[in-house]
Amino acid sequence: MNDPVDGAELVGGGPQWADQHPEALQELVDPTITLAGGGGDAHRGWELPAGWVPIVNRLHQDLVDLLGDYEVVRVGNKMSSLRYAINRPEAATPEVNGAVNDLLREAGTESLATCDLCSGSATGELSIGVTRCERHQPTRERLCPGALARPPGWQPGGKPARRAPVVR
Repeated sequence: MNDPVDGAELVGGGPQWADQHPEALQELVDPTITLAGGGGDAHRGWELPAGWVPIVNRLHQDLVDLLGDYEVVRVGNKMSSLRYAINRPEAATPEVNGAVNDLLREAGTESLATCDLCSGSATGELSIGVTRCERHQPTRERLCPGALARPPGWQPGGKPARRAPVVR
């Protein structure tokens, strides 16, 4: 990964963690989000683009209001849209499940209009796996890599995490 030096543009490479990327949104993920699997496997399905943290934080609060406790199985980007897969409580009624589906759909729609790097308005063309504002659109001259939000509960200065996984 090439880091910008003396104002140089970012070039190529895969995503970084948001706190390692100078143009990424720095908002932290709600630490009360519970990842399925626990232990070392819990972060396996975590590939949230940094710019979508506000969407996920709001979605999480809405889901807690509807479901109480729930677990996130996978979160990331699929076809330039937010993917947020959860384990639902077995006792959830059909009405609650319908409301959950609506919330998930609305969050996905919002993500299509939100830069996955800085959370700005995505006004440029969308491509598979990238939803960007005009400023962060990849070009031949500037291949701006993505940035992933650290998993729930991570704190600045905390234990270093492994390198961000490649988002496909």
